[in-house]
Amino acid sequence: MALSTVAFLIPERPQLLLEACLLAPPQRLEAWQHWLHLTRFDDVDIASFDLLPAVCHFNRGQPFAEMDRLRGLFRHNWAINQERLSAVLPLLSALQTEGFEPIPIKGVALAFTTYGSLGARRIADVDVLVDEDRFMGAAALAARLGFEPASGWIWPRAGLKSWPFRGPRGVEVDLHARPLEEPWDAESRGAMLDSLNTVSIGHQRLKTLSPAASLVVALMHGLRHDARGHHHWVLDAALLIRQGGVDWNQVLRLARLLDLGRALSSGLRTVSSFLPAESVPPVPIPAGPHPVREAVEHHFRTRAPGGLSGALPNLFFLYQRERRAGLWDAGFPEFLRAVWQVPDEMSLTAVVVEKAGRRVASGLGRA
Repeated sequence: MALSTVAFLIPERPQLLLEACLLAPPQRLEAWQHWLHLTRFDDVDIASFDLLPAVCHFNRGQPFAEMDRLRGLFRHNWAINQERLSAVLPLLSALQTEGFEPIPIKGVALAFTTYGSLGARRIADVDVLVDEDRFMGAAALAARLGFEPASGWIWPRAGLKSWPFRGPRGVEVDLHARPLEEPWDAESRGAMLDSLNTVSIGHQRLKTLSPAASLVVALMHGLRHDARGHHHWVLDAALLIRQGGVDWNQVLRLARLLDLGRALSSGLRTVSSFLPAESVPPVPIPAGPHPVREAVEHHFRTRAPGGLSGALPNLFFLYQRERRAGLWDAGFPEFLRAVWQVPDEMSLTAVVVEKAGRRVASGLGRA
């Protein structure tokens, strides 16, 4: 595959744990011993902590030091995920009964379909995709079941991909109108929802994305959040590829329809470094029609500075994508108002100054 785009820069500690999950057994043991030498379990960074249950799951029976502590983390993660799932099952059941056809995506779906255990994949929230034309009805049903929208009943903008809810026992559910930030049309939506699979969650038989669509979502999720220290997207994507069920023609269709060539190439280059060379077929990801703009946008997605200097360019690129898709016809200032939910009576300039001031104060506090 033509993977000329620069790969992600994964820090040493989470990279060692990814190697401990994905490489051949002798190399896994070596990576684990190196990680232990660096941390001794007393200085576990959040990126490593997210991956430790998977290290346990994929190395049962291996002579790993500290395996008892790994098993404890695995069981703890399994219990937390079970609690979250039991709290969200009533919502999934109600959505299914009312004909909203919920599709679990990302972590919870992968735990069942790809990891093979609910304890192996850390799940921060439960992501559920519903038909965007009936999205507000699904949101209203969630509210009747005790799930409250995190931002109140103010729908920020028509093009927003998801809306977070907090439900009983504190479970967090992200209700999705689409699985990616990229706006889609009927053709790209059809490509994303092509060849749906099914999965049993609790007593519910639910649709899930195909391995190819799940791979695209995993890679793009990594693109958005890798810089925040969450690297389990690499393991998600690698496991999907290693299982051998990815329809690469579907991946290429989505890359073309959603203009994701540079992004997917970057993600696949990172993932392929943990897999045998033959795992990723030599099929070129199509380049987009605007290479300079795509290069700049890709840089800010993957190497953005912190604070407003990184957030504002990314929001501007999102604004442009929504304008091109016909989801937004106002100017960028109005888009910022919608995204940040700035009341009409409040000055946008004052909000920007306030956000910049908090960023400066935060930086001074660390100095």
